[in-house]
Amino acid sequence: MKGVPVLMYHALENEDHPAGATDPGEQLYILPVRQFREQMEYLRQEGFQTFLLEELLAMDCWLEKSVVLTFDDGHESNYTLALPLLKEFGFKADFFITTDWIGTPNYLTEEQVRELSNAGMGIGSHGVSHAFLSDLSAVNVEREMLDSRERLASIICKQVTGFSVPGGRSSGTCEALARKNKYRFLATSSPGLLTKSLLVYCIPRIAVRYKMLPAEFASIVNNDVLAVRRLARRSGMLGILKKLIGNRFYESVRALLLRDGR
Repeated sequence: MKGVPVLMYHALENEDHPAGATDPGEQLYILPVRQFREQMEYLRQEGFQTFLLEELLAMDCWLEKSVVLTFDDGHESNYTLALPLLKEFGFKADFFITTDWIGTPNYLTEEQVRELSNAGMGIGSHGVSHAFLSDLSAVNVEREMLDSRERLASIICKQVTGFSVPGGRSSGTCEALARKNKYRFLATSSPGLLTKSLLVYCIPRIAVRYKMLPAEFASIVNNDVLAVRRLARRSGMLGILKKLIGNRFYESVRALLLRDGR
């Protein structure tokens, strides 16, 4: 097989449960529930099976139609809207939680995090504060990794073995510290397919935006390498731009452009 797509979601919403996002950049990643349901229906109709990243990495052989679902940030809709649909379709997902946001408006409570874990979902860290790790000192990166893991482990009473990099802003230092502190894998925002041919530690993922058309979703989960490469090229160019102008200025310019475009 060419590889396993690892999909990256954030929040869902419907008329009764708005996500509460005001930032244009954040709104790009909020899916209407009906769109998420359509995507899950497609996966079921096409015979896909979902796996947690920890499960997949432990398997000697991967099934032809495997897919991994992940959610970043820890939005309350992960529990109120996504979990019921995942249960309905018999799917599972990894949820990466920003621990400082637990119990704040629009985000998961400790009890909801615990119930996600008890339902068979994976729980991983997304840092303490959602700070971009590439902007932090090594000491503060390590604190983000260790403090968030300790809190999550105390909530779910299980080991926390995966870390998702906030904003995709990683570095060689981040990877080295994740390995040093016994994280099993580092989930990134770099588009690509997960393959057995690589010694996998940094997991490539494909962001699912609300503007993603059904045909594009189908091409990605069916291992359309050209479609994934197009996403990777765009991501690579944006990564260069972020390094040239800095994360803070990039985010300011991006927010301005998105507001003007809506």
